[in-house]
Amino acid sequence: MLACWQPHAAEAMRAIALHLASALHSTPPPPSHSTFKGPRPDARGGGAHAEAAALLLSLLHALLAAAREAALYDTAGGGARLPRLPVAEAEELLRRTAGALLYCSSSPLGTAAAPPPLLASLLLLLDHGDLLGGAPGAAAALVPPLCMGLGGAAPASGGAQRPGGAWELQLQLLARLLPTLGAELPAAPRERLGAALLSQLAAGTPAALNRALLPTLLALSRAPPCARTLLSAGLLPRLSAALESLLKDGALPRYDLQGERTAAHEAWCGVLAVTTAAFEALGETAAAFLPQAAVLLERVHTPLAAGGAGECSLAGVLEQAATLRLLAALSGAGGSAPIAPHLAAARTALPFVSGSLLLKAPE
Repeated sequence: MLACWQPHAAEAMRAIALHLASALHSTPPPPSHSTFKGPRPDARGGGAHAEAAALLLSLLHALLAAAREAALYDTAGGGARLPRLPVAEAEELLRRTAGALLYCSSSPLGTAAAPPPLLASLLLLLDHGDLLGGAPGAAAALVPPLCMGLGGAAPASGGAQRPGGAWELQLQLLARLLPTLGAELPAAPRERLGAALLSQLAAGTPAALNRALLPTLLALSRAPPCARTLLSAGLLPRLSAALESLLKDGALPRYDLQGERTAAHEAWCGVLAVTTAAFEALGETAAAFLPQAAVLLERVHTPLAAGGAGECSLAGVLEQAATLRLLAALSGAGGSAPIAPHLAAARTALPFVSGSLLLKAPE
């Protein structure tokens, strides 16, 4: 990264990064790059395409880190003028990197054929959007092929996901890009993606759920067509099973022995957030799914009641907010008709909630 502080060196590194992104756009990846046909090859076995992607990722790490340092230095009132990553060049890097990934999606394996460093490069650029102006819109065309690629290359149920693997990186990209499309996502990729995500809910560890699966489901659930697709495909029963799997002896551990918030608690709040987002997206039209929601509440009513009652800790506050927002969303789904028959068990299990929250009186 030190070289990035030298104007001429930084300019040369930017030129190399642009050239690499262009080369990746025109060089088809070999089929062996897919992580779903066996172990991922090392740099030497992956060929020039993988090596170019790895070098591009290294250059982007250095360039963007130096750009952040320069911005902090300016904010602190530093007098020297430090090299920056020009916005125009940053946006061009994003366009070329997104184009390279889009080019990969034309192979039989879809975006699954892309080497992980290429996926990580695009994710790195998107995560530094404050440096790139309106950059996320340049990659919106990737969402449908990513959905299709993930749907066709999802690992078998029960298979552990390797952190930073291609499937997980694609999910993280989707979570970042889905808000750019929202309701415009076509039906075919939407359904294929939904099926792939739901099949992995029971297979992932809490940490794996938090890294990619739950953020992607949350982004998908916020768009009404996507929320309806997920709920119709059995989202709530899958989430019920996921919630039960997070419990330890019937209770939800909030902190570990080191005083850190547990991955299980973070996943619990994430599952509640996904459920809430789906019902908020559909509003009163989600009434047909209330019986499934009632089953979910009944199956985890004891820890849900404890979460709603609150606890004087950060985890307790987050859990209480997630619980009450879920109940409010379910109440809104009842429309003008009482929803007590569907939530009677929840009322019994959650006595701390006022009747006005769980029952919306007829107008």
